[in-house]
Amino acid sequence: MSADEMKAKFEGKWKVYKSENLDEILKALEIGFPLRKIAAQFSPVHTITIDGRKITLIIETGPKKKEEDFLLDAEVDKKTEDGRDGKCMTTYTDGVWTTLTTPNDTTKSAITVTRVIQGEDLVMTLSRGDVIGKRIFKRT
Repeated sequence: MSADEMKAKFEGKWKVYKSENLDEILKALEIGFPLRKIAAQFSPVHTITIDGRKITLIIETGPKKKEEDFLLDAEVDKKTEDGRDGKCMTTYTDGVWTTLTTPNDTTKSAITVTRVIQGEDLVMTLSRGDVIGKRIFKRT
């Protein structure tokens, strides 16, 4: 699948309108109680831009803004959601954008995030071990 196809499907601004198993997946990501409660109160906005193989994701959650860059079909250094150093591999296959982040600490399990367009929604599925959570977005 091409980066052009990915751009046509995913590029734009998306706002969360539904979450499934959010607290459990945040616990699995070792996010502390105060931040989990804050996360539950906000509906983040994700702005996705794609320029060739470079994917930029800007996440706005209330007053907080975070930018992440990914390189399609390449492994890059990245901090995991719980702040540890790791490696991130981003792929796009059969309409599914997948990032696999593997912590350098081999006692910690990998974090997989998939994004897929279902109808008018962007469905982001996060998993670590056997814990799965979802955030569902509408284009704004």
